[in-house]
Amino acid sequence: MKSLKDKHFWFVLLFLASFAAFLELGRMDVCTDNEGQRATPPAEMLRSGDFIVPTINGVTYLAKPPMLYWAIAGVYRATGEVSALTARIPTAACAVALILAVYVVFRARLGGHPARWAALGLLASPYFLERSRWAEIDVPLTLATFLAIAACWAAIESKRRFRGVWLTVGAGLAMGAAIMLKGPAPVLFLGAAWAAYLITRGDVGLKPMKRLAMLTALALLVQYLLKLTGMLAFPIALASVMAYTAVWAWRNAPASRAKATGVAFATILIGVLLASPWALAVLNAQGWDSVRKLLSSEVITRTHTATDINSGSPLYYLVALPLLAAPWGFLFPFHASRHEWQTNGSNYRLCIVMAWLSILTFSLIAGKEYEYILPAFPFLLGATGVHLTNVLEKQSPNWMTAWTRHWGSALLVILSVLALAAPIYASVALRHPTLIAETILLGAVALAAGAWAVRNRAWRVHGIALQALLVVVAGLLSVRSFYYTGANSPRKLAETAGGLLRAGYQVEVGWFRNPFTPAFAFYAAAPVPIQLNPTIVQERLNAETPYFFLVRERDLKNGQISLQPKAYQILMGPYTSKKYLMIGNASLPLLEHPPSHAPGG
Repeated sequence: MKSLKDKHFWFVLLFLASFAAFLELGRMDVCTDNEGQRATPPAEMLRSGDFIVPTINGVTYLAKPPMLYWAIAGVYRATGEVSALTARIPTAACAVALILAVYVVFRARLGGHPARWAALGLLASPYFLERSRWAEIDVPLTLATFLAIAACWAAIESKRRFRGVWLTVGAGLAMGAAIMLKGPAPVLFLGAAWAAYLITRGDVGLKPMKRLAMLTALALLVQYLLKLTGMLAFPIALASVMAYTAVWAWRNAPASRAKATGVAFATILIGVLLASPWALAVLNAQGWDSVRKLLSSEVITRTHTATDINSGSPLYYLVALPLLAAPWGFLFPFHASRHEWQTNGSNYRLCIVMAWLSILTFSLIAGKEYEYILPAFPFLLGATGVHLTNVLEKQSPNWMTAWTRHWGSALLVILSVLALAAPIYASVALRHPTLIAETILLGAVALAAGAWAVRNRAWRVHGIALQALLVVVAGLLSVRSFYYTGANSPRKLAETAGGLLRAGYQVEVGWFRNPFTPAFAFYAAAPVPIQLNPTIVQERLNAETPYFFLVRERDLKNGQISLQPKAYQILMGPYTSKKYLMIGNASLPLLEHPPSHAPGG
């Protein structure tokens, strides 16, 4: 690959990215709550005609702005189909666009070979690739944030005023898209990029970095103690780090700070202005009190408190990163190399500082999920691309060369074992001939790539990149696609419930922990009334009119909902790990028409 011309590499990168993102994209059902929260509102927007206030099962859902919902709704309408495939197309397309954008930006900033490694490394990272194949916010957010930062970067360094203005406008448009995807979170990444730019354009000696390292260790310790004791809700560690970094950045590059600050401020202002019409429309529709509660729960409170679901230690990301970005994550210790810091230039340093400042910021916020730091991945892998280039060109310290050699040898063994295991698992566990054949083919090509890398030492890392990509895709097909189908999916139950509702039958749901699940609502394609009163359910089961009730198996068994066993029969289920059932006082009728999943149907 190192002998490929630029135009040929473009084709290879586009093909690999499209292949990895779109292969069997619709095979897996929409099953998780998170994906249901993104795929369901656009379908309900098309049915209701209300594109301002998103809903799930007819209930207002404003946890996230609607940019992704609008994009998915556009695909639903253009294709005439509401499905797992059409819901995921915008995310997969953003993934391909991000890979190409990383290559373009870093080719200009870091050089051709580092840009190639950055793009390939991001594509072959298991967590990024998995998120690329779900109808989720994270990959589109990463693309919008990356474009905003890249445009700001270019605007600050532009020597021509009008070009700088247009780049700033472009950055603002990208920031507006990012804000409309996930609210104010992208501003944190832009702030980290602003600080990184000024830090790396001024004094780049090691003393300030050592002070920041000491402050980081102290902040993590304080945050851990606060989490352990619960003594103080105010995010003192986060505020301290942000204040120190901002003051240091401002003082460090007096010649650049005015322009860098102006561009960053204008970018945020344009982004906020773009998001404001929707925000004002929601305020008009919902009222200030509901909006205030939403901002408090989704933005303010989450910085210093967290639910059991998204709680994590201050070292949450540091521990997970090697596997999230595997196999490249095991090269991240190179980021701490004094030699690399001193010799690789300011653009490399910006990648290092921006990425790790972002990760530090989210480490000091109480609420944590792996996807929160995904916008830092392009910059982590940009720096890693520089390291790989230096190692392959024998310009790195001996310890980095030795580390890379052992890393490569171990990976060839591990990836070859996984390439062999995936087809075996598929052949034993899967019942779908196409998936089995595809997994066997991917595994065989991955084994061939590993053998080629062993025989050609100069191309070893290239072989690892290809092998890692194929193994990850094979794993996503054989494990994820297989698992989230059949009894592990709510699809059959939900489509039946939706079909009964549209046929005029009475259907209600009584899930006590979560009155509705987004994935269920996606496949039901009709609002299912919620009924949490067991007495009413019993009365309707005793009546002669056909009545169907959706309930969790354990709610029936543990007495959460008390019903007379003779009054109902179990008609369907259990489905998914939550053991959903359909019970009723009559047998399921034969529906004349299958459930409709056309937009507006």
